[in-house]
Amino acid sequence: MRLGLILLMLPATCLMAGPTATLTGRVTDVSGGVIGGVKVEATNVETNVSFPGETNGEGLYNVPNLPPGTYRVIVSKFAFRTIVKPDVELHVQDVISLNFSMEVGSVAESITVEGGAPLIQATPARGGNFLSNEVRDLPLGAMNPLTLARTLPGVIEPAGTFLFSLAPESMFSMNGQRQRANNYLLDSTENNDFVWTGLAQPFNIADAVEEVSVQTGNFGAEFGRAGGGILNVVTKSGTNSLHGTVLWRFQSQRFNSVSNFDKRTLTRQSVFSRNVYGFTVGGPVRKDKTFFFAAFQQDTLRSTANFPLVVPTEAAVSTLRSLFPANPRLDKYLSFLGSLRGTASPFPLQLGDDPVTGVNRGVVQFATAPLALSQSNEGPEWLARLDHNLSDVHRLAFRYIRDSTTTAPQRVYFPGFVTNSGSQNQNFLFTDHYTFSASWTNEFRFSYGRQEGEGARISPQAVPEAGRLPYILIGGT
Repeated sequence: MRLGLILLMLPATCLMAGPTATLTGRVTDVSGGVIGGVKVEATNVETNVSFPGETNGEGLYNVPNLPPGTYRVIVSKFAFRTIVKPDVELHVQDVISLNFSMEVGSVAESITVEGGAPLIQATPARGGNFLSNEVRDLPLGAMNPLTLARTLPGVIEPAGTFLFSLAPESMFSMNGQRQRANNYLLDSTENNDFVWTGLAQPFNIADAVEEVSVQTGNFGAEFGRAGGGILNVVTKSGTNSLHGTVLWRFQSQRFNSVSNFDKRTLTRQSVFSRNVYGFTVGGPVRKDKTFFFAAFQQDTLRSTANFPLVVPTEAAVSTLRSLFPANPRLDKYLSFLGSLRGTASPFPLQLGDDPVTGVNRGVVQFATAPLALSQSNEGPEWLARLDHNLSDVHRLAFRYIRDSTTTAPQRVYFPGFVTNSGSQNQNFLFTDHYTFSASWTNEFRFSYGRQEGEGARISPQAVPEAGRLPYILIGGT
């Protein structure tokens, strides 16, 4: 089966909150009177890109569309002393209220505000924000940054439930809602699987994640399709300094214990090795103007997996041959079976009465046997991003993600009857931020996502008959 999905977010104005923050507040004089026409400039410390704002007649200012990061805020007006507040940290979808009180003096005189009153979050806490250093350093289930949401109150993985997804480790319930009720975003654009629900395209390069924003409730009306929670993965951008990371992770069965189930079924421990390696690199194309960021990660798992199959014991094979000496179906069955015989957890199987003679044919024993096959699960993931500042009020960004994976074999029905699975995902994003004035701003976002999945295809390791014989499933009652 081959499944293809195309997700398209049409251009819109402010239909969904972007992966940015907003700085707002009021500027007054020492007597408490409001001051209009004050220049408020927020400068990103790492890129030196400035975002301007200005107070209105009521002394209020608003600086929107601020990428997450650390900012230096400068407040200035003729006949008043300039105020400088460094190290203002903003996160995704923050709305921070920062008020200032200006003293009369020369604009050339400056006051650096190191401490002062704490920043006021204008919107209530709605979950948690995991910053890039936390995503990099904390343990991630299946290397998926979204699994950090499990550390938040009210987030659980319901026991005994299963929901198909490309990333099942990211499926959980928030505040008692269904697993299907969550809304997944990638850089604040649609990333929901339209067929099964859940996450459409996993992004597992931890060093390329700027922030993971999780909202478990009280989110605004701009977020549709969410009764549970909103999970947003925001990718990194380049800065004025050239920087990068290198990753290598190794896993092996040497570090694992043997499960009780494998002990009971006499299943040998699978021999495997998992190598995950990759890199990130980012920096300026043109300082203070254009920045790039790129990332790559290869995840390769190779193993000698043991697939438990229910097959006849050696004694049962002898009994079947004696009872059906010239049965072509039995001959074909045993030819595929080869030397594999059941040994663990035996159980009796009644053969019933002979339809011709009426004589009872007795009982044979079937049991579990592990079929050892070489197995691989591998695929690369790429990210490329470019951010360009046309001016202080006009900014563009381009981002492309591509990944693929192949599991071979994915399922074993019988010796020689095996299937593989695979998937390939692509996601492109274009954003255009333009600030018309202190009161008007526009964000244009275009997102294109394509998911292609092959749930089951006959493996090259399969016998030729796997493509010709019918597949018959007898369900239990």
